[in-house]
Amino acid sequence: MINIISALKSKLSDAKYECIDDKNHQAYENITNIFLGALMNGRSSSIIVSGRRGVGKSRIISKAVGSVRVRSLFKDKFVACTLSGVLHTDDRVAIRALVNQINARASTEINFSESSSFPEQLRLLVSDLKQCSLCLFIILDEFDLFVGHKNQTLLYNLLELVQSQIVPVCIIGVTCRMDLLELLEKRVKSRFSHRIEFIMPPLEMIMESDSELRQLLKEALCLREEFANSHKSISKNLLVSWNKKVDTFLSEDEIYPIIRSIFECSISIKRFLNFIAIFLALCDNESSELNMAKLKMIKDIMRHDCKSSSIASLSTLEQVVLTAVIKLNDIKYKKVVNFPRIYNAYQDFCRSHCPAYTYEKAVVMKTVDNLIDQGFLVKGRSAKDCTVYSNGACSLKYTAGASTLSAFEPIVSFVSQDCCKKALNDNSYCPMELQQWLHSRTL
Repeated sequence: MINIISALKSKLSDAKYECIDDKNHQAYENITNIFLGALMNGRSSSIIVSGRRGVGKSRIISKAVGSVRVRSLFKDKFVACTLSGVLHTDDRVAIRALVNQINARASTEINFSESSSFPEQLRLLVSDLKQCSLCLFIILDEFDLFVGHKNQTLLYNLLELVQSQIVPVCIIGVTCRMDLLELLEKRVKSRFSHRIEFIMPPLEMIMESDSELRQLLKEALCLREEFANSHKSISKNLLVSWNKKVDTFLSEDEIYPIIRSIFECSISIKRFLNFIAIFLALCDNESSELNMAKLKMIKDIMRHDCKSSSIASLSTLEQVVLTAVIKLNDIKYKKVVNFPRIYNAYQDFCRSHCPAYTYEKAVVMKTVDNLIDQGFLVKGRSAKDCTVYSNGACSLKYTAGASTLSAFEPIVSFVSQDCCKKALNDNSYCPMELQQWLHSRTL
């Protein structure tokens, strides 16, 4: 079975491997049709492809470009160039990178003058493309970062080029922002075709159904018969035996909640394949048994909350104060609290359970200040905007910075009660009285 495990690892590590059929086939068809319209009819167009990170936006565009390139009629009729908003932070840098990519991929040499203005450089580029009868596909990755360029000159000139129809040009913007159109200037927005493709996460659609989830796992863990034909070290009997073992393993209903909990962390296909690769690496190479315990262990590792280990490193006073805030949020007020309430709860606990941990008010205030600096608590206007849930967590990102706490400023916890319980239970140095207080339903 060692050969089977090695073969599966090589399959999962292949960059071209796709474990699922593309659920966004409509977006793929629309982008392909835009490319074909430019090549066949000389029709320029612009489109924005929007969606979360990891949903496969770039993969769909690459597949669309590849499907056009394999057609012999259009093989040498277009040039696909990619500009990144992260790398090309200036219009001149972007146009230089565009010219370099065209020169490298097309049988032409476009002259580039550093001294000429940006519109002049673009005009020379267009005239050279017109002479070569080439169609230009420009993919703008991190499109929202190009919006931040001065006066949005690059976007304006590229979209003006699309409207002028001098040469067939397709502009494809790739972004994660839903409010992108609101960031565009009026003159830029008026030249955009207002075509937007929203890419849905394929794994999010799969995880709703046990049958589709089972098919996804089967595709990742099983090997096909043609694989045995190309690898002499794997016999057909061995391959059939392994596939039966996978079917037996996937028949257990306990697997699917574990896989769904992984998807709650990330809907990225790459992350899912990494999860399967780690699982295979932990399997026993001699027997190659698919072990449920190892699957749970990997889930716990991938869902590990860094706050748990951070709470364990806090001082006892900081842990007591943090617990007081969590209990006030969760039990009594169900909303933000202020320092006097926190200090009263802290004093009540110390008088009843641990008199040795009683400190002066100024020391406790400084402790709250330290917890704010470390990101466990949030204060002020940000705390008012937070939504505090029943488990003590809140829905606003905290930005660390200098903090000076005033007496009646609102404070809310950034740590859920379950997370704090897990951290204190795993900490052998945590006082027993503090653990009991956290688990109780009273202040």
